[in-house]
Amino acid sequence: MRTRTAVLATVTAALALSACSSSDDDSEAGDRAAAEYSVLNEELPDGGIGEAELLMPDATVDTAEAAIRDYADSIDGPTAVTVQVVRSEDAAVIVCRADWPEVDTTMNCPDPGGN
Repeated sequence: MRTRTAVLATVTAALALSACSSSDDDSEAGDRAAAEYSVLNEELPDGGIGEAELLMPDATVDTAEAAIRDYADSIDGPTAVTVQVVRSEDAAVIVCRADWPEVDTTMNCPDPGGN
């Protein structure tokens, strides 16, 4: 019985450590990805409705969402802002788009190749 308990405790501890380091790695990867965008266009009128376009040549849905959230954290002044991520300056394809301040409920990622 002691052996089974010891094995169970060891497996539980290993799974817990694995989950912690996995989420830390994912969080760090998301932070790095969000930092790798550039602001292509930006109109942020004080008290008005603005828009911003972020350029990420290798954007995936996950990295585009992270970039939008990162950018949204810096918004100050406008009443509302539409933020979108594109892969090229001609903006032929929008990877993701969201409306600030309700970023999480308005996130839309229409690019089927962005996975």
